[in-house]
Amino acid sequence: MSLDALFNPRSVAVIGASRDPRKISGWVMRNLVEGGFAGPIHPVNPAGGEILGRPVAPDVAAIGSPVDLAVITVPRARAAEAVRACAAARVQVAVILSSGFGEASGGDGTALQQELVATARAGGLRLLGPNCMGVFSAGAGLNASYFWDLPRVPGRIAFVSQSGAYGGMFFAEVRARGIGVTKFASIGNQVDIRHQEVMAWLAEDPETAVIACFVEEMKDGPEFLRVLRDTARKKPVVILKAGRTEAGRRAAASHTGSLAGSREAVLAALRQAGALVARTTEEFFDVAMALDWYGDRLPANDRVAIMTVSGGPCVIASDAAEEQGLAVPPLREAVRETLRRHLPFFAALGNPVDMTPQCEPDRYAACVDAVLAEPEIGGCLALNCGLDSAAFGQAFAAAEARHGKPVVAFTLATPEVDRVFREHRIAVFPAPERAVHAYRGLLEYARVRARRGGAALAPAPPSAVLAALAPPAGAVLDEVAGKAILREYGIPACREAVARDEAEAARCAAALGFPVVVKVCLEGLGHKSDRGGVVLGLRDEAAVRRAAQELRRRFGPGVRLLVQEQVPDGVELILGARRDPQVGPVVAVGLGGVFAEALRDVALRVAPLTVEDALEALDELRGAPVLRGARGRPGVAREPVARAMAALGQLMLANPQVAELDINPLIGAGDRLVAVDALVVLAGAAADAPGPPRHGTVEGNGR
Repeated sequence: MSLDALFNPRSVAVIGASRDPRKISGWVMRNLVEGGFAGPIHPVNPAGGEILGRPVAPDVAAIGSPVDLAVITVPRARAAEAVRACAAARVQVAVILSSGFGEASGGDGTALQQELVATARAGGLRLLGPNCMGVFSAGAGLNASYFWDLPRVPGRIAFVSQSGAYGGMFFAEVRARGIGVTKFASIGNQVDIRHQEVMAWLAEDPETAVIACFVEEMKDGPEFLRVLRDTARKKPVVILKAGRTEAGRRAAASHTGSLAGSREAVLAALRQAGALVARTTEEFFDVAMALDWYGDRLPANDRVAIMTVSGGPCVIASDAAEEQGLAVPPLREAVRETLRRHLPFFAALGNPVDMTPQCEPDRYAACVDAVLAEPEIGGCLALNCGLDSAAFGQAFAAAEARHGKPVVAFTLATPEVDRVFREHRIAVFPAPERAVHAYRGLLEYARVRARRGGAALAPAPPSAVLAALAPPAGAVLDEVAGKAILREYGIPACREAVARDEAEAARCAAALGFPVVVKVCLEGLGHKSDRGGVVLGLRDEAAVRRAAQELRRRFGPGVRLLVQEQVPDGVELILGARRDPQVGPVVAVGLGGVFAEALRDVALRVAPLTVEDALEALDELRGAPVLRGARGRPGVAREPVARAMAALGQLMLANPQVAELDINPLIGAGDRLVAVDALVVLAGAAADAPGPPRHGTVEGNGR
């Protein structure tokens, strides 16, 4: 259903309206009237009378004309009654400002909330909230919220917030910067209208250029991500995700389960879908506002120039730029020669460029133009502390207009420079680092727009191996079954054979060719090397017999033995997947051993993922140079790894009973990729039985 009645209603009713301007229910009436809403505004209160020159109806039915939007301000005990009356009067949308429902701990809040939802659905009424701060729509002159001091200038940013307080913070920030807002929706408890529905509507709204979202809980994570992905192709979406940490994490049966926690999975999913994910409140506001001003002037590459008349901030900005993945390359000698002709001999001419306070103001323009004319420079950071010359601002404004490259600024005590920058839509930030973060946001959005995405893989069928085994819920499959499932989905695994005694193990080893590895093969046993269940580097039949005998002594005479080829050295990777409760199947990739666990060098993607998604994940690894080969060791081709990641995502989507899957190690050398061990945990699995530590380092081809 369209949200036109929420953002562009033809008429509004305020249920519980008060003539006392000190009460919250009085604020809403005043905001609607003073906000300039042109349609009928109907106060509703059994006391009757008149509020702000408008007759008060005793109930919604008595209004006598259609109502698109109702704002409910009554106490929570009367909210269900108000919703019932709105549904009976065929109101289209009700915004419930009242609190004390599902967000409250204890009491009957949850039951009251469920009653609201059931009543609204039965009557075809849409709900925003409860426990929210209302809605604002500049184009409609609609301020149906608790906020009264809103921006008075036109704007293109729409803000969707689960937190009412963040709405107030956002409005204060844009007012301070002289920026306008086009839409605001406080969605509160999301009993009906959720983030994703508002996002989808704003994606088609011609008045909205940038969408900012404060998110605490994603209701229906996969649907949220689908809408986010579609929206981000059309407009930038900046997200601040609250609740990123976990008070605790359940014991995971696999390495992947311990490494791909919900926090990491959610943030990775948001970025994969195209969101610009802010880490702090300042960055959230800064990036949203930068995109509002610079949507048509995005950096063409990650190389930035830094120009200043203030040395200290220049150093801080340079450090922040490189820490944020921006390049600050030296300028060509020809550009330096131009700068020498215009600047004092003690000026810094490389990059950053310190023009110094002694530079004549009429020289700024030539210097800035020479730097921004450089094809390899994607944009510029302009820094100025206290040297208030309009010529400084005009130089950057002229060069930006001429070359179409963004200029982002930090200034202090420069009202004339700031005036020029405002006139030419150059954003000014209150600290060098914040200017860098805002510029980085522009670059990230340029990359989102340029992302091809890649072809989606066709849905895969369920596993025939799983169907034939029919294991019980909670089972942990042995690695033979696990690798058989991998092979079904095109993920290569090492050659191996199962033996029941020492003699058969020796025959299997001879058939495979030496050297070999012998392992125990038990359902429910993960991390075999931690428990003494793996023997490596066996080079003849006698060694295999001795190893088999020792394993049977440790694990029982009836234990099955797994004889494997010992895969030649290569790059050790860990590849796995787990089912996240918020976003669904998550695929994790990292370098094996210490890289994955001690350093937590792991990249995540949410299924379904394309090969291109997987390649981007590999680029995120701090150990990515190891994939290309380091210190004389062979590297591994990235494409086979990316295809295995995409296939693992398909496996998880096709088999919802798989809770976790671990391939550790996955060994690659050149184009060859081999899964050496596999652990498959079905939904309902408990932690392993007590034993040695779960997450030991990986040794050779064992676990």
